[in-house]
Amino acid sequence: MAFFLGALDYIFQIIVAGIIAGDLVRIGIAIVLLLAGAGAFYYNSQEV
Repeated sequence: MAFFLGALDYIFQIIVAGIIAGDLVRIGIAIVLLLAGAGAFYYNSQEV
């Protein structure tokens, strides 16, 4: 669990640094991850 949280923190740090620097690749990755998270949240909240 600690490794997973550490990896997420590291990925978040890299993406935020890219957004601040204006790196279009990292901004694109952040948008894709945001959309994937929103899609997963929507799919998970559906009633069966």
